[in-house]
Amino acid sequence: MEILALPFAEFYEALRSAPTEARTKWAADIQAIPVGPRRTAALAAFYKLMVQFDPVWAANSACEIKDKETQDLALESVTSAAPGFALKDIATLFLKLPADPSDYRKYLEEVISDWVPLDPPAVAQFYDEHPEIAEHGLNRDLITSWAAIDPGTAKEWLDAHRYAGDEIADFIMGWYLNNSRAATDYAVEHAEELAPTAGLGNLLSALYSDSKEEAKKFIEHLPNDELRHKAFRGLKVNFGTAEETGEPDLTPRAMADWMTQFPPAYWREHLSGVLGYWNDGPPQEVFSWIEQQPAEIRGAVAAEYKKPTGKDTVETVNAVLQFARIDLRDQLLAAMFQNSPGDTSQMMNEITNSSLSAEQKRNVLEIAAKVERDEQAARDERARAESDQGSEK
Repeated sequence: MEILALPFAEFYEALRSAPTEARTKWAADIQAIPVGPRRTAALAAFYKLMVQFDPVWAANSACEIKDKETQDLALESVTSAAPGFALKDIATLFLKLPADPSDYRKYLEEVISDWVPLDPPAVAQFYDEHPEIAEHGLNRDLITSWAAIDPGTAKEWLDAHRYAGDEIADFIMGWYLNNSRAATDYAVEHAEELAPTAGLGNLLSALYSDSKEEAKKFIEHLPNDELRHKAFRGLKVNFGTAEETGEPDLTPRAMADWMTQFPPAYWREHLSGVLGYWNDGPPQEVFSWIEQQPAEIRGAVAAEYKKPTGKDTVETVNAVLQFARIDLRDQLLAAMFQNSPGDTSQMMNEITNSSLSAEQKRNVLEIAAKVERDEQAARDERARAESDQGSEK
């Protein structure tokens, strides 16, 4: 194919000025090249350039390719290089691609993802025009992007379509970017409405990253402890050392200190996630921090401990057994068995076959057995309660 032998500047100009018939012939000629690196490079370059010159022709041509592997390469090339002004037209053409049940309209979703930051209201209108696409879920960035520039109109659209799940949580986060105080006040006022969504946790995460004091006020202003617990459950922070992040507040230690200023009812079952990150470092740091906690919350803090990721049971037990205070040592071991995702029976077997002393094994296994009995009793109690409820109905 002579055109491929041209220098890039001439190749570029030839594609730009070629009539439709010539472009169609070149596309067929490239597809006829034997499979290999030369064919792949030529096909990708052809469609990446053609989508700049004639987006509709390029997208339509890619959609009509019969060979699936060749079509995928052409579609990827069109999608990656599509100009912003043509995204609506390309998305409309991609609607005719067959829906793959295992990966629903992959290329259409990629185009929509590129389109959302440029014109979220237009994407919303596209969903309105093609409700079969909206049925499979909105692009997760749509509402956030729209609320960040026009929260009023975005909310009207959400209300008109009766969206009330994660879309509301996305709306709050977009509004927060536009007006953090207004979004926070709304979240407090509508906390019950947001409770089934990720909204409270996402907002608390953003507030904590921006201002620990504002995050504290948000927690205090929520109407009840159940909602405060819900907010803590969704609290997520990208942890690191102060040296890595340049943010001392993003260390697990800083987060743990901040959380434990509140009653344990707020952070129960969620402090363990923070301690889990912290556990990846020297274990004595976590143990010393727990020991230094006020007596009234020390037990609740110890109950959040769990086995560090990547460390085996015996290694963890050895670290805990070196802890000075016997009462806390036993609490930490009980928490380790209770909070670890692994099978307690397997953990007990590892301890039985370890090099721990007979006395240490006996002590640890007694604690593990008690945790197992307590958990079984709790399961039995739940089963009885469910059975009683069923009988009442």
